Amino acid sequence: MAYFLLQKQPGGQSAWDDVYGNSYNFAQRLANARSLCENDTVFFYRPENSGTTEDGCVFATAVVAAATVGDRVFMDACLRDYVVIGRPVPLAKVGDARRNAQRCFQTVTRQFVHDVLEASGDNEGAPR
Repeated sequence: MAYFLLQKQPGGQSAWDDVYGNSYNFAQRLANARSLCENDTVFFYRPENSGTTEDGCVFATAVVAAATVGDRVFMDACLRDYVVIGRPVPLAKVGDARRNAQRCFQTVTRQFVHDVLEASGDNEGAPR
């Protein structure tokens, strides 16, 4: 099992066929994209200046139920256990885990996951 930090634009601002809380579509060409597998945990964050109160914050988490390759251009992650974090966590507060702020799909450590859950006040689901 791996952990990923994924960028999610607010509704209507994405060109992808995401279904809120159910699926996340993304380009296969993204670094680490083809590494996403069933049972991986994903954390969603909003980019800066996206026009929401969640800008620059981790705001939701989910588990990948299945990851499928589309037409050689895209992939689709079917999600389960999608949870909106009650108190969005600023990346600046837990240490921005993105190695490159331009990349919207990044792997993260167990420590990052723990720090996000602790900062959100929901440390029950933190990895051990």
